Amino acid sequence: MQYRAVHESTLSVVPDAGPGPREKGPDGYCDGECRSRLECGDDEMNEATQEEREERRAWVLYDHFTRVHPILDRDEITSIATEALEVFRLLADKDPTKYEPSLSDILNHYAAFLSVLGDYADAARIGAEAVVIRRRLVARVSGRFDGHLASSLCNLARYFAFLMRMEDAIPPVLESLDIRRVLANQEPAYEPLLAESMHHYALYLLHVDKYEEALAPAHEAVGIRSRLAEGDPAYHTHQIAWSLFRLSECYYSLDRYTDAIPVIVQAIELQRRLISQSLTPSAFHSLLAESLFHHACCLSESNMVEESLEPGVEAMVLRRGLAATRPKEIHSYVASIIKLAEDLARCDRRSAVELLDALLIYASRKLSTQNPNAHASTLAHCLYQRSLSFSNNGWHDDALEPGEEAVSIRQKLAKKNPTAYEPTLADSLYQYAFDLSRAGRDEDAIEPATQALEIRVRLASADMATYEEDLARTYYRLASCLGSCDRNAEAIQYYEGAIDIQRRLVQRNPQKVSDLSALRRSIENYGISLSDIGRHRDAIEPEKEAVDICRRLVALDPDEFEERLARTLYMMAFDLNYCDRNEEAAEAVKEVIAIRRRLVLNDYDQYIDDLADALNQNAWYLIHCPGCAHEAAQDAKEAVEIYRKTLDGTLSRLEGLVNSLDTEAQSLFLLERYQEALSLIEEALMRYPHLVSEGDDGQFDYVGSALNQTYGKVLWKLGRGAEAVEPLQEAARIYQRLLQGPSQERYERRLEECIDLVKVLTGWSETSYPPRARVSKRTWFGFRAREVPT
Repeated sequence: MQYRAVHESTLSVVPDAGPGPREKGPDGYCDGECRSRLECGDDEMNEATQEEREERRAWVLYDHFTRVHPILDRDEITSIATEALEVFRLLADKDPTKYEPSLSDILNHYAAFLSVLGDYADAARIGAEAVVIRRRLVARVSGRFDGHLASSLCNLARYFAFLMRMEDAIPPVLESLDIRRVLANQEPAYEPLLAESMHHYALYLLHVDKYEEALAPAHEAVGIRSRLAEGDPAYHTHQIAWSLFRLSECYYSLDRYTDAIPVIVQAIELQRRLISQSLTPSAFHSLLAESLFHHACCLSESNMVEESLEPGVEAMVLRRGLAATRPKEIHSYVASIIKLAEDLARCDRRSAVELLDALLIYASRKLSTQNPNAHASTLAHCLYQRSLSFSNNGWHDDALEPGEEAVSIRQKLAKKNPTAYEPTLADSLYQYAFDLSRAGRDEDAIEPATQALEIRVRLASADMATYEEDLARTYYRLASCLGSCDRNAEAIQYYEGAIDIQRRLVQRNPQKVSDLSALRRSIENYGISLSDIGRHRDAIEPEKEAVDICRRLVALDPDEFEERLARTLYMMAFDLNYCDRNEEAAEAVKEVIAIRRRLVLNDYDQYIDDLADALNQNAWYLIHCPGCAHEAAQDAKEAVEIYRKTLDGTLSRLEGLVNSLDTEAQSLFLLERYQEALSLIEEALMRYPHLVSEGDDGQFDYVGSALNQTYGKVLWKLGRGAEAVEPLQEAARIYQRLLQGPSQERYERRLEECIDLVKVLTGWSETSYPPRARVSKRTWFGFRAREVPT
């Protein structure tokens, strides 16, 4: 079977004027090949009156214009149409009943012709006049002109659609649908036209975001055209393909991707059959490319990104071929490149993906070289997506080069047209800053993050609803970079900017997990920055809020957020301890221990170190709570046992063991079990030199100071005061170095304790010691990350 070619854009079939409503006039006026004369001079007209000559001329013009004239050009047809309209308007003024049908027919044809030429505004104006006349005809003669009115209404809707006046397109197409439904009930021959109105009604509803309403007419159009194809597959198969495509679009717009996919697959299968059996297969390539592109979008949105690549690539290849001969198709070709680049960014960086990625960059560079004004943005988009791809795979160093080039291109574009290109420039600057930060270059990340923030503040001031989430993320990113560079005082204002926006987002949608998580992360890091500049009391309230948010997240998804709740409680306890609120700190860490015991049951290797750390911290807090030394000793002992069991040469585990040995020794000291405490602290001191040799200069001063102080105190209580002096002096020297960093108040107290005890033992007085490297307060608990992990 050979299928006839059909030309239809994504939006609409070329408007069809349809058969004219006039009764057949005298024969021989025009044979369709323009051999008739427009000036009537044959002998039989010599005796005719002027009025008869004018009428004869009118019918010649009518037939001449309403037939197919492939040999006429635009200007000639326009001239004939203008003359025909002028003559028939005069005749219709004299006798509307006789001449208005033909006048409406000429108007209908002329509007369709203008539409084909792209003169949609004139087409709509003339088409609307045809509708007005045909309404009068329907009112005048019931039943005779209804089909013609429906044709003009459907065409008028198309002209509005081409002008992107979709709201205006809906009333006329709906009216045509109602008329054609009545006609189809009376005469099945009208069913193709009824399906046509259904098909376009669904399309226009989609364009005004009335997705649910569009579904029913889209379904009905498929049903009617499927029945029609059983009788005439050569004519109706392509129409089924279009209606299936439209139905799949409806499902896609409703986020019903699992319903959309089988429908578009069926449409693609029909189109492949059309192409294989058609005399003009190229006529179907545009729809096939559109359907493949849509199929790729459905798969991508269904998180089947790998599967989306095959139809996406085929669509791009088809569109590239179409663009070579049809300049208007270049936009679709570019859209395919952009969509593929976005999908590749979500895939693992295997060899096939890298090859396709390279091809997209090559194609976009070629387009940009040929027409930089039109396609430089496409190249920038592909480079940006490549940087995202590397970043999503954790290859932040590799992401920097394409990210930097994307920034450079978009900066040039934004300089010429800020309104059009500043939003994407901000995207690139933000991503570049993110990758610099994750590559360990936080200092370099501050400038692009600052630039991104400046742009997004401007954008949000004009349209907060669109840009507030991006603005919040940018505030957070800049604050994070500043915090990682120990510029916490500067970071605080940006954390506050992020938190202010994120609180509003959560208020609008309290159950949205992503918004809650973002707010929790910002508040936690805000608390860290406050703590790092010594504002521990100010940090506690935000950290309590973060704990409350984590509890809400745990209620929504315990498996995902219970471990996060444990970390947030842990950090809050840290600041409570710094404010000497040790009972509250211990209460928080008890909950941490309970959570981590449950986590260990499910994944021992991942969470056992966290459990040991929480046990040690709880013991440390309990040491400072009156009457809790016995409980502290139990938790510290369990921590020591875990670390001894898991010790494998890892520096963090060795650090944990040494810390826990000291904590257990201190708790035993309070219980006056000095000999047991001595053996523990001696083991810790024996292991300490290895810890120091593996770490950075001054990294473990917080450990060494505590070990020496505990050792000196235990020796003193055992009556070995002379031996206690040396470790106490060493502890004092280390505390002097720690005074150069944060948490000075706490280290000053411990230094004074050492000095006072040495004075008691020897009469030794405080001396000064040269400062050493700064140590972050978080190191006291083995927590060194400046940014809370997601």
